Amino acid sequence: MFPGDSKLADLFNNSTMWTTVGSGNAYGNGEGIGNFVPNTKFAYNYSAVSEIQNWKHTTNSISLTAMAAVTPKNVKFLGWEVTYYAKCTKSGNELTFSEQVGTSSNIGEGQSLNVYTHAKLVAQWKIDTTPTPTPEPGKIKIKICKAIDGDGIRELPENYTIKVKVGDEEKTMSIANLMEVEFEVEVGKEYTISETYKSDIPNYDFVKATIWERNIANGFKITFDEDDDGRTIIITNKYVKHGTVIKPGKLTIKKTVEGVDVPDNYEVTVNVYNSDKSVNENIKLNKANSFSHTLELEEDRYYIKETTFTDINGYQLTGMDTQEHRPYDGNGINKIFKMYVSDNSKAAITIVNKYERVPEKAKLTVTKAVEGLENGVELPDDYKVTVTVGNQTITLTKNELSKTIQLDAGTYTVRETAKSNIDGYDFVKTEYSKLDANNGITLAEGGKKTVTVTNTYSKKQEPKAELTIKKTVEGVDIPEGYEVTVAVNGTEHKLNKGNQFRLDIEVAPGKYTIEEKGCTEINGYNCEATTITINGKPTQEIELENMTEGHVEITNKYAEEQKPQNGKLTITKNFRGVYAYDLPRSFTVYVRPMNEDGMTLGSAMAVVLNRNSDNTYSATIEVGYNVYEVTEQNPNLSGYVFTGANYSAVSTGRDVAGYDLPRTNGIYVSTGENGTASVAVTNSYYYDYHDYVPVIPPTKPLPPQTGDSGTAYTGIALCVMAAAAFVAARSRKRS
Repeated sequence: MFPGDSKLADLFNNSTMWTTVGSGNAYGNGEGIGNFVPNTKFAYNYSAVSEIQNWKHTTNSISLTAMAAVTPKNVKFLGWEVTYYAKCTKSGNELTFSEQVGTSSNIGEGQSLNVYTHAKLVAQWKIDTTPTPTPEPGKIKIKICKAIDGDGIRELPENYTIKVKVGDEEKTMSIANLMEVEFEVEVGKEYTISETYKSDIPNYDFVKATIWERNIANGFKITFDEDDDGRTIIITNKYVKHGTVIKPGKLTIKKTVEGVDVPDNYEVTVNVYNSDKSVNENIKLNKANSFSHTLELEEDRYYIKETTFTDINGYQLTGMDTQEHRPYDGNGINKIFKMYVSDNSKAAITIVNKYERVPEKAKLTVTKAVEGLENGVELPDDYKVTVTVGNQTITLTKNELSKTIQLDAGTYTVRETAKSNIDGYDFVKTEYSKLDANNGITLAEGGKKTVTVTNTYSKKQEPKAELTIKKTVEGVDIPEGYEVTVAVNGTEHKLNKGNQFRLDIEVAPGKYTIEEKGCTEINGYNCEATTITINGKPTQEIELENMTEGHVEITNKYAEEQKPQNGKLTITKNFRGVYAYDLPRSFTVYVRPMNEDGMTLGSAMAVVLNRNSDNTYSATIEVGYNVYEVTEQNPNLSGYVFTGANYSAVSTGRDVAGYDLPRTNGIYVSTGENGTASVAVTNSYYYDYHDYVPVIPPTKPLPPQTGDSGTAYTGIALCVMAAAAFVAARSRKRS
């Protein structure tokens, strides 16, 4: 016998399944099958002939499928070894067979055994030693099993198969695999379980497939977690006899009330829904419909919850139940009742609301009063107090200085537990009206009382300090109209001859920062320094206590403005593409200063640039501190074509942005105190070959052109050089 195979043992130890006559027989339907012959013996064991039990048996066909269906998990059922005997004797629980009839034979799973004499069955098993694969991390194993609901289970064909799909994986269930398949799924991922194919059962019509009483026609969605490892999910297929008319089930919902007479206006709302809310009905039960309503519903599990009910004065709903003792979730008055409604059937649920009388509440009004404020002084907008009455705390605000609460009859202590401050006032005391010596008040059932909580305040005496600020000017006589602005913690004050450059103010004790808002300009003088001393110390901050003084001295030191001296401007000229012997001895540029308006140009100065030994031109001139335009009037050079000029400048004065000229015409430059400003200009040319006359190249190489590397052209370039030499020679003769 296989250890732990209690299910198999229970199956065969239950003699009822072998001996019961009629439709209750596991192998009969009341039409002759299932009748047994007394005193006929049937023996079965698990693994060895010696393990024999005493069994009665049917005289007709016995299906052996159920025996295989309870095979242990790690054992594969191979079939049955059947041996027939003419005689069988019993001694205690032992059966002794004799006079074997024929030879032993094997019967496979799902086949039938015809028994007309004594028979011994020996199950043939094979232990499956294949190790169970361990799921990958984050994955678990689940099983899908099949169950048949309805009369169709009695006529299930041997080749009955089902295809089930979990996510994207599809497997087949049949009698051969005990209507059970295993899937590996990922933890935390949502899967859809669906039945994709099912065999027909002759003479029966398929109704629906369900999981946990939920129709899975559109799939059953589920997300697994690690605790679902090894979980079994059963898909139940329901069948009915062919031709059976399926009508919706009828569910009647009724309401009764206990503990109080039902008033005429009493009404409740009941919500009836299924798991996916495809059915979600709200019905009202009242005297008009005799507190009863019937719904026609498709077969499914339904949830019934009472969502609203009419209050009954003086009574409280304390409990809820059903006369039929339906199962429920929740507790108290928040129960959700559950029941299954089948097709072609009627069901009823009577919800009982249980009431208990509630003593009438007493009403207590708590009012806040404030005394001691001067006329016109209002409570601050954020004013609030909290008052505790027994275990209740209420909050009173500026806009709601009175509140009424309901309490059970009894004695309660009233105390103010917190209050806002009122700026400018000191709290003095709190007084209560209509309280006993222990700050208590007694309320009777249905009674009404008022308690006034009065807070008294007195005006706060503001502390003061003295702050004196004086202004001194050094290095210049103070002109008429001279005025300075001084800020005390951001508040500005004017000091001038009208107040003798002195400020005396009263301030509250605290920390103060003194600053002068800029140094007032005096024509012809620069403000070199501003110093602030407070009580003889160089600082801008002072901490004033009550009844103390602060003396502030602000001194501005001025110095006469120094007229700027003339600046210098160096102008440098270069030629590119010109032979050295064609360069002029000097070159003239023009320097024009900006007028005083800063917008127009004045008269131009001609500046002659003399030729230097390195064939560059330069000159340095003294100019004022200003912006200057530097241009050349005529860049043309005899025998050459002018192609453009490149200007650059280094300024030492103010920004010349906005004064820029095209770089081929000129440039703006500014001069200042910080060194010599400079302008550099380079004119580019190429030789004019229109007057070219072929000549014999000179015996000596021509001197290099300005801007070249000093090497002579070769090849075809010699012709060009010869022409250039000829024209250059002619130019020299002309000069």
